[in-house]
Amino acid sequence: MKVKFADSALRHLKPHRVKYDVHDPEDTGLTLRVSPDGRKTWMVRLSSLTGVIQVRAIGKYPMMSIAEARETALTAAGGDQD
Repeated sequence: MKVKFADSALRHLKPHRVKYDVHDPEDTGLTLRVSPDGRKTWMVRLSSLTGVIQVRAIGKYPMMSIAEARETALTAAGGDQD
């Protein structure tokens, strides 16, 4: 699912029975995972040159802002290349 990453949109995401991911439309590898208990966690998808894909938690929303999460995702993607 893609949603415009704006505080007004992310604040209103509701939990479902199973966790779901909302992907950054700017294709930074950034994802907001919404858990059934309502917790929202920033995740980043990293891909190495060898094809290994990892998904890492980088922070909690709203304690980590959208801008901070994007910056962390971009830094992680640039720093994890094999």
